[in-house]
Amino acid sequence: MSSFTSKTLLAVLAGAASVAAHGHVTTVTVKGKSFPGFTPFNGLNAPAGTVGWATTASDNGFVLPSAFNSRDIACHKGSVNAKASVPVNAGDSITIQWDGWPGSHKGPVIDYLAPCGSTGCDKVDVTSLQFFKIDEAGLENGVWASDKLINQGNKWEVTIPASIKAGSYVLRHEMFGLHEGNRANGAQMYPQCINLEVSGTGAETPAGVIATKLYTAQDPGVLFNLYNNPTSYPIPGPAVFSRGAGNGGNAGGNNGGNNGGNNGGNNGGNNGGNNGGNGGNGKNNNGGKNNTPTTTRPATQPAQTKPATSAPVRDCKAARRQRREERREAARRDAALRD
Repeated sequence: MSSFTSKTLLAVLAGAASVAAHGHVTTVTVKGKSFPGFTPFNGLNAPAGTVGWATTASDNGFVLPSAFNSRDIACHKGSVNAKASVPVNAGDSITIQWDGWPGSHKGPVIDYLAPCGSTGCDKVDVTSLQFFKIDEAGLENGVWASDKLINQGNKWEVTIPASIKAGSYVLRHEMFGLHEGNRANGAQMYPQCINLEVSGTGAETPAGVIATKLYTAQDPGVLFNLYNNPTSYPIPGPAVFSRGAGNGGNAGGNNGGNNGGNNGGNNGGNNGGNNGGNGGNGKNNNGGKNNTPTTTRPATQPAQTKPATSAPVRDCKAARRQRREERREAARRDAALRD
């Protein structure tokens, strides 16, 4: 075989490996009925009935941290609104089927919703969508969420919160590839957007943020070395919306405390977050940021070293310290958002 032919063949094989190394959502299933996701081989001309947003990432590629400030992080590169929607009841579970996922691309699985309002999800401007997190899974008992998805036949199950207001929503289902996350701009994000038409009697309208405010390139869960045998992983993004969501999320149950009641999770009282009761940055899903057992002492209070005082005085001092810590944490979050 000539040198030219050999090099050409190697280039073709490398390209094929690159395509095979990533994935996309092929179908979405609710109560046994399946709906087609976007297939990159169709280009931007998705057939009627497609519920997944189209994208110019025909190579099943990814979004890098350097694009966190661009529209691409919302629903992938060059995304185009899907014309159809999945009908679903609030409280129902949705099964998301990927065409495949490489075992080397370890990382979390994260799900968001954003209301489309009166514009409708088929016409809404992607840069205006305000996303709130409904589910997350990272590293639990040594198993990455991505490996769990693979073991489930490349499927993931997420529950639509039962308490949200009926209407049109975009489901933003996202996987991270952290195999190069140990270097700056090395992590890979694979956001997939799906249109939903949610029915129900709920009234909650959770606050969200635009996609460009979800992450920063310096987040500990973005710039992350998975080759140091980590036992925990700080999942990036806002806290999970938990009220009325039931167990939420992936086919493995409650993900080690997504809703704050099990392992000091996102909204877990005194020890469930950096801000105490508000769960702001204290995600502890799957061994996240705060693994200490639940205690009646606020998470930020140091060990008692002063002579014992009366209970009211101790409570007042602890409350003041807690408020100071909350203000500092709020300032840090605001600064991160401005960055």
